[in-house]
Amino acid sequence: HILNLERNQLSGGLPNITTSVHNIAELHLGNNHLEGDVNLLGYLPRLVDVRLPQNRLSGHFVVPGVHVAPSGDGVVSAMLRRIDLGTNSFSGPLPTNLGRQLPSLEVLDVSENGFEGELPWDSFEHGSLPRLKFLLVNYNDLTGELPTDIGRFQSLINLEMKGNQIRGKIPESIGNCTNLMNLALSQTQLRGEVPTTLGNLNALMNLHLFSTLLEGRLPATLADAESLTRIAVGASAITSEGTQLLCDAREDLRIFAPVAEGFNCTCCEPLL
Repeated sequence: HILNLERNQLSGGLPNITTSVHNIAELHLGNNHLEGDVNLLGYLPRLVDVRLPQNRLSGHFVVPGVHVAPSGDGVVSAMLRRIDLGTNSFSGPLPTNLGRQLPSLEVLDVSENGFEGELPWDSFEHGSLPRLKFLLVNYNDLTGELPTDIGRFQSLINLEMKGNQIRGKIPESIGNCTNLMNLALSQTQLRGEVPTTLGNLNALMNLHLFSTLLEGRLPATLADAESLTRIAVGASAITSEGTQLLCDAREDLRIFAPVAEGFNCTCCEPLL
């Protein structure tokens, strides 16, 4: 069963659907004016897709453990594939049991909220979240570092972490995420050099690295990423030498960089 009430000017708390539509599989309530807490997951054991973006929902995001539903047969759905909570007012840490409780999760979008603390990478035990394809956490107040073994998330297609306090270096193992198409790490505290292993990502199309503490030149190996069409740098210590070499090697590559004294790149487009 699918319940789709998107863009209906709904207001107030979430509707009480836990008893009337116990076997619902998809819940789409985005683009409304709903507010308050979200405590649905433990009562909808057949849920595979929940979309609640662009509301006024708040409180903590909790993934319950075993939870008996009103019918007596419910646990949190191990089949849950998509959670979209983007553009709300959630706060607090992200749940540390994501990998354990939601093994089928493919899409997690919590962008534009007030989540804080470190991403619970440690809870993603080896072999957990094997299907995770989209991890979108843009514009929160998240901290911590990218794990050195991030390359084990080989199903990732889209990794977006813009506008957070993520620090440390981009791990070399990211070159093992060979299905990655979009990598957005701008407006973070990442430092060090851009790893040469990004050249292994033949599916990569977009690479956003502006407003960081990254330094050095863009690696020449990026020319080997055959699908790469867009790079955005700037407001960092990345130099123009490697950028110009990439332009010369790949005529189809669009590079967006600052128009600033000392950044000499004849083929770059202004970073607006």
